[in-house]
Amino acid sequence: MPSNVKFKILLTHLLMNYTGQLVSIMKNNNYAKLRINGGYLKGRSIPLPDTKFTRPTKSIIRESLFNHLGANVLQMIFIEAFAGSGSVGIEALSRGAKQAIFIEAESCIYQQLKENLVHLQLDSLANTHLADSLEILPSILLNLNAPAILYLDPPFPIRIGKESLYESLLLLLPTLCLQHIEYIIFEVMSGLNIPESLGHLTHSKERKFGKTSIHYYTKRES
Repeated sequence: MPSNVKFKILLTHLLMNYTGQLVSIMKNNNYAKLRINGGYLKGRSIPLPDTKFTRPTKSIIRESLFNHLGANVLQMIFIEAFAGSGSVGIEALSRGAKQAIFIEAESCIYQQLKENLVHLQLDSLANTHLADSLEILPSILLNLNAPAILYLDPPFPIRIGKESLYESLLLLLPTLCLQHIEYIIFEVMSGLNIPESLGHLTHSKERKFGKTSIHYYTKRES
């Protein structure tokens, strides 16, 4: 084989290898960050924790959620249980919530959440808890003194060891002090049985996004 042909083959192989590596890096970078959809931080990125335990809320779901809430998020306290990267609470702050409370049980994920808040200069508006959401929610809700939105995104029950989490959460919620809660919002696996009411809040809407559904609970009309 002529040397110039060998050179072309070698060059093609190297270029294909290099292109493949670039595509891989770009995919990894895209996967490793979430973009804020709205508010004064629109377009900023949130790094995701490098762990298999989080299931970040997709952009289309966050957009739908805040389109539904609209101006109701303004000056609210936004509580994000099972917070992960904190993408939903961070979006709420970007869109005008006066404070966000984040609860995350995994220490490595919690650390990334804290770094995200500092990076976006939101740490002064945030209250973070390294804790089990089921254990700490009662005291957080009891100590609320202003209207709040409670957002719940527990791990899907298909995850090993989390099969009874939804049931435990649904049993716990009606026993909590929900006096200041204006909305409860569930991000859950589609097809899960959801009660018609939680305390003084009633199920008002469901939006499906493939395997994920968003359920809204709002105050009953008097």
